[in-house]
Amino acid sequence: TNIQLCLEEVKQWMAQNFMKLNDDKTEFLDIGYYVSPIKELELGNNFGEIKLSPALHAKNLGFYFDHQLDMSEQINVISQICYLNLRDLRRIGSKLSHELK
Repeated sequence: TNIQLCLEEVKQWMAQNFMKLNDDKTEFLDIGYYVSPIKELELGNNFGEIKLSPALHAKNLGFYFDHQLDMSEQINVISQICYLNLRDLRRIGSKLSHELK
C-alpha cells in the first residue's frame, strides 16, 4: 500500500543518513472519524522487519494527537498532571510559612 511504501522510504532515507528508526517507538495514526481499516503494517526488506499497528494516540513534542483530532487524550493527560500538582501543593502547604502561602 501507499503507507507501506512511504514508511519504507522514510526508513531507507534514515539509514542512508546514518539514523536509525526506533522500531519500538515508531507509531502511526490513521486520522479520521472512522475505525481504521488498517489492522497492521509489515515493513521489511534489507533493513529488518517492523510490524506497526495504528495507534489511537501518539505523543509528539509533548503533545498528544489522537486519531479523531478531538484532543481528548491531551485533555486527559493535562488533567492528570494538574491533579497531581494540586495534590502535592496541598500536601506541602501546611509546611510552608505564612509569607509563602
